[in-house]
Amino acid sequence: MRAAHVHGITNEVLTRAHSFAATANWISALAMTNVLVGHNLPFDLRFITNEMRLAKVDYFQPAASANTLS
Repeated sequence: MRAAHVHGITNEVLTRAHSFAATANWISALAMTNVLVGHNLPFDLRFITNEMRLAKVDYFQPAASANTLS
């Protein structure tokens, strides 16, 4: 089974998607005004924080978070 069968994200969808850097400020603003929910969130936040740094986002701090792993 291909992963696209699980989540519906195909290579074609990805080629039309905006880069992370193009949406980083929007994502940061969204996270600062909403609850960020994830499974094993500390792991995910390391990646998101690094991408924010690479996109030169000055400030990234989620308003609140919920980790479903614990």
